[in-house]
Amino acid sequence: MWLFDIFKGRTVQVVINHLTRMEPGRICVAGLELAAARHLRLVLPRGSLRVDHLARYGGPFDMGHIIVCRPGRPKPTPPHVEDYVLPLERLRLAGVAAPAEFWDLLLRISKTRLQEIFGETLGRLGASSYGTAAGQGQASLGCLRLKKRPELYVGGRPERPQVRLRFTDGELQVDAPVSDLRLYGENHYSLLPQQVAATQEKLRTSRGVILSLGLSRAFAATPERPAVHWLQVNNLHFLEEPLWRLG
Repeated sequence: MWLFDIFKGRTVQVVINHLTRMEPGRICVAGLELAAARHLRLVLPRGSLRVDHLARYGGPFDMGHIIVCRPGRPKPTPPHVEDYVLPLERLRLAGVAAPAEFWDLLLRISKTRLQEIFGETLGRLGASSYGTAAGQGQASLGCLRLKKRPELYVGGRPERPQVRLRFTDGELQVDAPVSDLRLYGENHYSLLPQQVAATQEKLRTSRGVILSLGLSRAFAATPERPAVHWLQVNNLHFLEEPLWRLG
């Protein structure tokens, strides 16, 4: 049994597999609804999820955490068709997925091609950046099963470094930002060098890597360019340690 019910009546049951940094103090949380094996992004009716909603501060959210909630309100707006609005008081932490079950779930829902996840509207936006035009796309969340080893490196400006990942699905060659909360400090901008180095080593040695991917809210890279939804790597998952949690 994955879960136990803590509410009377119908519930929605979600296991967290996206835990993403945003601007300082804010996070993005999404997971897989187990009954339908589909992604849901948890969105508050007002405001944003905050860092203090993480398990390390007494909240319900961490990688692999099993959330049980009363039904919320779907708010599909392409490509963010997974948005699911509900108040925090409607959800509870029910437990933590077993590592093997968590990995098996990722395997079942993952794809091997980016356009299988995001649709044919996903296109190149630069030399190796990808995304969709504002309001376009069939999904904004998904998992990609890699066959070739990716390369994790640190880019960005010296005063504001950014973890990035070079990877391919066999057709598209991608260089994308990594927004995995587990690689950054609490301010969401300073890197955790030991975590970055450990992740680079895992990528060199792991026998299985799955990426949790997302499309950003629409924004323009420069004022003269149109707003687009940028492809980013939300989280990295490894066969040898599926439940790498913030703690």
